[in-house]
Amino acid sequence: MDVTSRMNNMPRSSKMPMRGVWLVLVMLLSSMAPFASADSSTPIIYDAAPLKESSEESPLTYAFSPAVRAAFTRVSDISLYTSAELESTTEWVVVSSTPMGEATGILANTWIVEVEPSDALQHFSQLQDSGIIETAYPLIERQMIPRWTPNDTYFSNQWHLENTGQDNGVAGEDVNITGAWNDVLGTGIVIGIVDDGLEWDHADLSANYESTLDYDYCNYDGDPTPSSFDAHGTAAAGVAAAIGNNGPRGYWLSSRCFLSRFDVNRMR
Repeated sequence: MDVTSRMNNMPRSSKMPMRGVWLVLVMLLSSMAPFASADSSTPIIYDAAPLKESSEESPLTYAFSPAVRAAFTRVSDISLYTSAELESTTEWVVVSSTPMGEATGILANTWIVEVEPSDALQHFSQLQDSGIIETAYPLIERQMIPRWTPNDTYFSNQWHLENTGQDNGVAGEDVNITGAWNDVLGTGIVIGIVDDGLEWDHADLSANYESTLDYDYCNYDGDPTPSSFDAHGTAAAGVAAAIGNNGPRGYWLSSRCFLSRFDVNRMR
């Protein structure tokens, strides 16, 4: 008996399972087809070139000061911009060892690159993926409101409050305090200075000095006046809460805080 005859002579019930298996497979493949089609049509969302968290991936940017690096982290976050802003921006700043566009002239290995707004996110994302750039951010034109600054003569010398690059320093390396002065001046705050004496009757300190909270642990009285030229306590108090915006002097962090003084000079 040949093979064909044998198959025709098989019981009908033995053929049914095979047909059932094929039917189940066809149904499974059919149900998966829409999902496969949907996945292939999902658009890729590009986020341009946000700064990476690893210094190995962005050695040029991580060579900048922490303040500058933090600024790159912030401005390269595309979620901070509106669609209208991104759609109207044709210039981007990039960090790259490869010359491109026009040098900014401010930081080494930074360039201004022109690109069509519709291509920008994908373009810079691909450049970052290929290792050509480390990060990029759009040059967005915005209306800036000048920050309030005091009129004290020596304010411009106080680089720790506002560093503009004076004395060959790095612009922006300061305590970033000027923006806070628009809203906060320390009203109602008491600061205790534990140091080596306080010239409490100094013109920039006396108005904020709170004598009822003072004690001199060296002379066991309430007068913290330095017994010698111990200037550090006075300087520390001045940084914390000296009066400001009064013309011929310097300015400090919280011009309306109250000072209390604990003199611990020579205490062991």
